Amino acid sequence: MKIKKIKNIKTSETILSVFQNIHKVMKIKRIFFVNAKKKCIRGKHAHKNCTQVLMSVKGDFSLEIINNKVKKNIRLKEMKNYVIVPPKHWINVHFEKNQKLMVMCDFNFLRTDYINNFKIFKNIN
Repeated sequence: MKIKKIKNIKTSETILSVFQNIHKVMKIKRIFFVNAKKKCIRGKHAHKNCTQVLMSVKGDFSLEIINNKVKKNIRLKEMKNYVIVPPKHWINVHFEKNQKLMVMCDFNFLRTDYINNFKIFKNIN
């Protein structure tokens, strides 16, 4: 798991947020956004093969990422940083109302790639 900074270039009119060379980490096959209507926890799963990149588009997020029975708490800041989550890492994303998260994946959606039961996840790690 890697946390990376996003380069922000400010002008008087705009802020250009750049994150590049992601192709060196993975080939992106799917991008999706999660928009929170209310406070909730999403994720609650791991992937067998899929690597994900998570970036906050709106709001600051608290993430719990678990691997080898070690839990890391990470703070994603809106358009400031992103995290690369490799396979076999359990993730919980804590949303507040009106937050938006972008997720990029190196696999298309495949239900059999998901590990949705934490007890099963602990036994494979």
